[in-house]
Amino acid sequence: MAKKPPHRIEESDHDESEDEQPQSMNSLPDEEVVSQPTTKPLPQVTLPKRLGSLRPIGSCFYHQNLQAVYTCSRCGRSICRTCSKPRGADMVFCLECDAKFPSPTTQSALPVQRAVMGFVFSLVAGALIFVNSLLVKFYQGQLEQLFPWLSSFDPLFLMFLGVICGILVLFGAIITYYPTIEVMGASLVLIFSLLSVLIGGGFIVGVVSGVVGGALAISKK
Repeated sequence: MAKKPPHRIEESDHDESEDEQPQSMNSLPDEEVVSQPTTKPLPQVTLPKRLGSLRPIGSCFYHQNLQAVYTCSRCGRSICRTCSKPRGADMVFCLECDAKFPSPTTQSALPVQRAVMGFVFSLVAGALIFVNSLLVKFYQGQLEQLFPWLSSFDPLFLMFLGVICGILVLFGAIITYYPTIEVMGASLVLIFSLLSVLIGGGFIVGVVSGVVGGALAISKK
């Protein structure tokens, strides 16, 4: 038998090795293939250009250097004491809301009527009665001619009685100047002015002035 040429055998072996090589590469398991992780881009953060325009927490809306102590009852802004505008019993407005919504104008209260003339006459009466009481011992004799029963009283007692009458008339005169209680003051002036007749009645002028002042005080004049 004739032998095959050797070079042909080598070519066939070479072809078989080439066919086996790709098969061995394709036979690698899929688990050994490692994919690279994907990274997402970071979000861009933009800062304000003017940091000075940001208000600190708890500061006044209008004064950034002052601490806020109130909250506007209408817009809710934080405001300091300087910017607060009271509105009613339990509401506070800021400057802007107070300007936009002014409070309704209320009628001015009627002027208080005081018994000025009654106060003046009563004051004069009290002063005269007080001075008269300090000098009663110098003219007690003349008083005893008008009021004979005074001779049974000690001059010191009469002076003390006059001082008390003068002080109470002055106190009543002060009360007559205040509204709503001027009648009480007028009553004191009338009672103790008439009682001061026992010690001379403020040289008689005091009694007259006390009666006139009490009457004017009752009529609020």
